[in-house]
Amino acid sequence: LLCVQEDPVERPTMRTIFMMLTSNTVTLPVAREPGFFHESKPERDPLDTNLSTTNMSLSTSGDDSSVDH
Repeated sequence: LLCVQEDPVERPTMRTIFMMLTSNTVTLPVAREPGFFHESKPERDPLDTNLSTTNMSLSTSGDDSSVDH
């Protein structure tokens, strides 16, 4: 959120970002509300609302293995 502040003065400089990424300890300023916010939700197919699951069982006996769906 620090890099999307509307006022450029409130954004960190590249030097500060570099120090944040390379330092073992970082003191971050409190982020303020961003200048913009866009919430995007993926469109859902109304016909795809019922999710189905497939039950599978694995049975082994000796050297033979079989999978039942």
